[in-house]
Amino acid sequence: MTGLVLLAACLKEDRQVDPVIRILSPSADQAFSLPDTVRVSLSVVHESGISHLRTDLTDESMNPLGLFCAVQPGQSSYEGYCTLPVNDASLESGYYYVAVTALGGGSSTKAYRRIWLNGIPQTFRKLVVLTAETSGNVGVQAWSPDSSQVTLGQITGDPVCSEVDSRHSILYLAGKNSMNLAAFSLPDLTMLWTLPNMINPPNHEPGCLWFDEYLFVTFRNEYIRGYDHLGQIRFNVPAGSQERYSLICRTDMEIVTVRHEPASGTRYLETYYLVSSMLKQERWIGFVPEVMIPLPGGGVLIASDKLSGTGSELWYYNPQSDELVLCLALQESVNDMVCLEQERVLIATDQHMAEYQTITTNYNVVSETGAQIIRFEHLNRFVAAIDNGSLYILNWPGYSPVKQFITDGPVLDVLLLYNK
Repeated sequence: MTGLVLLAACLKEDRQVDPVIRILSPSADQAFSLPDTVRVSLSVVHESGISHLRTDLTDESMNPLGLFCAVQPGQSSYEGYCTLPVNDASLESGYYYVAVTALGGGSSTKAYRRIWLNGIPQTFRKLVVLTAETSGNVGVQAWSPDSSQVTLGQITGDPVCSEVDSRHSILYLAGKNSMNLAAFSLPDLTMLWTLPNMINPPNHEPGCLWFDEYLFVTFRNEYIRGYDHLGQIRFNVPAGSQERYSLICRTDMEIVTVRHEPASGTRYLETYYLVSSMLKQERWIGFVPEVMIPLPGGGVLIASDKLSGTGSELWYYNPQSDELVLCLALQESVNDMVCLEQERVLIATDQHMAEYQTITTNYNVVSETGAQIIRFEHLNRFVAAIDNGSLYILNWPGYSPVKQFITDGPVLDVLLLYNK
């Protein structure tokens, strides 16, 4: 019996004791409004000494936001504070966590304090309009909701696709023959970075850009890549010498693209894992995709040329299950598509615009005005449409014309610019 008592005492003596953390401030669910500074006061005790102490700000899923402060106390007790400046306008309103990690004596512990951040509401700022100038350059203009117009400048090149980043401060252009991929700051159009022209253009095809955290790009003859705002490669898929890539979009955790083998004429839908850039699956398709967009509820909607005859077909593709379903056949060719609300997609043809219900597959013509490019502004609820080089604004959901913009040259593209 005595031996058992001694053994228990030995186990207790050798057991590592975790550091004890007390978060003194902020208080539970304390509210902050961006921009603001979260002052974190804390007390930490550990008999063997505190070797490292780190305070992070995380989202509700405990993912760090990159805001942290760290100290190395080197003593058995510590009382102090650190400040976390929260000025990222892209943060949404919601619950966040102050996460404190203490390391001492070979053991570690964490403590959390939930807070509330009032994010800056998203507001629509401007339309960025690209026009073809008589000089052969691309004109860039900005139109505000009050109809004021500002010329931002001109860019030399032949863009076939354009995008803006999630912070609405960078304009990306992908060119056909005379330019490759370039990034310009908004609104001054300073070139931030560019890629040299390829040895064997064309460089890109329409629909080659998709921005979602990173800029995902298909290069016609070379590879698929994802770039951060500094132009650093974050996603890379090399292509074979006889392969061509065109459309691209991102779903929740995958990149979906279209690959074409010119020698055989065959096409494939390819799905890649977002994190690893590894090929998840590929499937042969007997049609030519022209437009491809991700759906909010998951999956991808594809508009393709008909296998026989004129017009388009709408296909639903699920990259999770690799399921491909023909949903609807149309008499007209689809030029562009954009998601609206409540499982509705706006589809533009040369003859009209129509709303397509993704659940019921109902197709309802809503405007006799055709368009080649459409954008949906969800805050002020209007549609920007380019038809034969002219830019129109239509209200939504009525689709009655509100304004037509007058430009010196044909409109090539229109982008929506927000504050965040």
